Amino acid sequence: LRQQQNSRNGKGKSKQLPAVLGAKGWSSMRHLWDKPLPSSVGDGIARHSMQLRSAYAKVLGSEPDYTSCHDAFFGTVDYIWYTPSAGVCRLRPTAVLLPPSVERHVAPMACMPNATMPSDHIPLVCNFELF
Repeated sequence: LRQQQNSRNGKGKSKQLPAVLGAKGWSSMRHLWDKPLPSSVGDGIARHSMQLRSAYAKVLGSEPDYTSCHDAFFGTVDYIWYTPSAGVCRLRPTAVLLPPSVERHVAPMACMPNATMPSDHIPLVCNFELF
């Protein structure tokens, strides 16, 4: 595991397909988010009383650029959630596994799964300190 300081700009911005992958063979899923939500789901925001935090956002300063990549999507859909303080124990994420290089592991095959990445999701790993 390797810890990385926050070096990302554009936190909270939508992901762009890496230029190295190109646009050929990739379709946009934007049309799915442009439709209004049915009234039965309210505003579409799930709410709960748990104080969950993202381990990757805590260590890196933002979510990874991607956790899934296939012929219709490139972006972050997987997370490691934790509660910093639960009862007498406290957790602090100290290091995370960085995503594989898009240029080396994804771009040569255009998407995942492929010969070097056996799933369309990357593994997420985090070290936690318990105190």
